[in-house]
Amino acid sequence: MAKGDRYVVLTMDKQTGNAGGLSAHIDREVYDAKTDRMVPFRPKSVRDDSRTALNRECIESAKKTGRTQAIWNRLREEGFSRSTSEKDKTEGKKKTRKVKDDAVIALCFVCSSDEDTMKQLEEEGKLDEWIDSTIDWFRKEFGSENVVSAVLHMDETTPHLHVTVVPITHEAPKPRKEKPKFDENGSPIRKYETDKDGNIILDEKGKAIIKKRSYKKQEVTARLSAKDICNPVAMERWQTDYALAMAPFGLRRGIAGSKQKRVPPAEWNLQQVNGKLMAVEKEVEKQNAVMKANEAKIEGQKAEIEQMAKASMFDKLLNSGLSSAVRKAMEDEKAAHEAELLQATIAHDKQGYKYYWESGDKKGQVLTWEELARCLEEEKREQALLAEGDKEAAVEKAKNEAIREHEAAMAEMKEDYDQKLKRASLAFDKNGNPIMKDFGLGNRQQITKVERIEMLEKELSDAKKANDDLLDRLKVLRDLIFAFCSLNFKKVVKIVFDQWRKGFKEFTKDLKDILQEAMSGEKTEKGRQGYVEDTFHFAKMMAKTDPDCKLDFEDLEPLHEDAMRIADGTWDSYHEKIEKRNQLFDAAVKAVIEMGNCSSQRRLNQDQANKIEAFLAFDGGDRDELCKEIWAKAGPKIERFWRDITQSALEDLRTGEIYVRSHKASLSR
Repeated sequence: MAKGDRYVVLTMDKQTGNAGGLSAHIDREVYDAKTDRMVPFRPKSVRDDSRTALNRECIESAKKTGRTQAIWNRLREEGFSRSTSEKDKTEGKKKTRKVKDDAVIALCFVCSSDEDTMKQLEEEGKLDEWIDSTIDWFRKEFGSENVVSAVLHMDETTPHLHVTVVPITHEAPKPRKEKPKFDENGSPIRKYETDKDGNIILDEKGKAIIKKRSYKKQEVTARLSAKDICNPVAMERWQTDYALAMAPFGLRRGIAGSKQKRVPPAEWNLQQVNGKLMAVEKEVEKQNAVMKANEAKIEGQKAEIEQMAKASMFDKLLNSGLSSAVRKAMEDEKAAHEAELLQATIAHDKQGYKYYWESGDKKGQVLTWEELARCLEEEKREQALLAEGDKEAAVEKAKNEAIREHEAAMAEMKEDYDQKLKRASLAFDKNGNPIMKDFGLGNRQQITKVERIEMLEKELSDAKKANDDLLDRLKVLRDLIFAFCSLNFKKVVKIVFDQWRKGFKEFTKDLKDILQEAMSGEKTEKGRQGYVEDTFHFAKMMAKTDPDCKLDFEDLEPLHEDAMRIADGTWDSYHEKIEKRNQLFDAAVKAVIEMGNCSSQRRLNQDQANKIEAFLAFDGGDRDELCKEIWAKAGPKIERFWRDITQSALEDLRTGEIYVRSHKASLSR
């Protein structure tokens, strides 16, 4: 996984009965044969011993027994044991299902993401939510009883979770199939399933089904089979399903079938060094190109020298029987030609200046083109050696600089991380002030989060105990008071409590009659109001003394007001007014919808305006708010094309323009 990707990580290892190394890594404990006890174990992967205290077991049952014991407890529940002689201490039954030493007794999953993502979840306080979601997914996939342990590791480079699953299945194993084999007499070598005529039964692929051997039926029906659970199809599905479960945390599945692998920080730093080395190599290649151009130039000059050094025609004519005079003339010509050829073989630059030897036996003598070529070749080799040395020096320098930069960055990161870790381990209140504790003798120090959690847990435990004691006393007091109450009063209290729990804000007419009849013994309005107060007081007492009842006392206030209307005799008139208002409101809404859905109507007619005005007048409230209430219900029911016109017509009515125009028209008539 490349640095910065937000992919889920889900890997798995199989644990056998004798896999001590994997257990030691997860549990941070190893068995010491000398002392015959478990001792702390520190894996090489641990990067910060100060964070080892943050490691924890996230499943309650495994906290008490330990991860390894939790695995064997689950196996014993399904009838498995370490040996055939082991007996169940509770039932006294002998177990016959022995687990082999090399059998896979647990699937150990590692759940995580990249380092930055996991530390961001920790800083944002979402790590516990991520853990709960992960455990829930495993329980849904493998069954709650098979998920026996979930260990969180916080002291390594990347926080991660080790989830342990016992691979128990209740499905029957598939029958073994093979081609039937016969001996030399034609008899089956093995026992196969046969029909009534004795013929071997073949499946659709032509393979014979091996006859099952009969065993004495045992009480254990479960099978320990990691092979059936961990098939390729299921393992690929786990990657997809787990990624979907982690989507709320911004994590996603990796590309299916991708060969991309996670790049550790050390390898990433090495890639940066290699990048600098490539830049140095490109510079060396550029210098080599220049040297090759010089070599091509020298080769051209050598070819020119060879052409000039070829034998001339004078050598052929000297042996052709010429006279002495002619021969002498030709020899003179040849000598002149040789002198000219010698002059042509002397090396010189573009300005005509000759090259001379600067050292050795030939010091001061001129160089021929061939000697100059050898000198340039030697110079080229020397330059190549110098370039190679410069390259090695540059590579070594780049490596050293990269190592120094990496070490400096790591030191800075470690110092910053240590400071953050130190501050993160200390406790602060909601205002950012440090929480201090007096340890006696003037020793006042800031406490850590772990100490603060322990203090809060103790305070919560004390408060819960006190609250439970108070609830017990209140229950006794409630039952004692209820014992002296009449049946009608208890009935009224139950009605109020049921209406409150169901979320009703008003009493129906039937319940109103029951409450009114129950209060008939009170002849004065004040007495009936006192009866209502006592009823609601007892309803609140029932809610307070029931720990499973989570009701909001503010939700009881509308019921209390409605009961007071029954007590003072205003219930009927109040609800009649509410019913009348609802009727007028529905008529006003209907009028707006009729106007809005009529494509030929651009304003409210008189009948529609009167219905709206009737509602506004009856309510008597603010016209702006009432018109907004009408439009909130009528607007969504009007066709989209006519909404603006309809809202403008309602606005005209709100400001009184239609009312004034209609009033003037009636006066003119």
